[in-house]
Amino acid sequence: MFPDAQVQSMVEEVQRVMGQVRELGQQVRETGDRVRRVQGETNENTERVGVELAEAVSRVETVRI
Repeated sequence: MFPDAQVQSMVEEVQRVMGQVRELGQQVRETGDRVRRVQGETNENTERVGVELAEAVSRVETVRI
């Protein structure tokens, strides 16, 4: 391979790798967004269960009194 062809080959390889890095970066951002969404849903569910449990305990205490 001639030096110019080697340089061109390297340039193409670097561009390909840069494209892959951009794509992986986007996938990482999307995954982070999904994780935050699931964490938010989990926190909401935990809060709702806690409120329901507190209400149930309050009713049980009322019945015992």
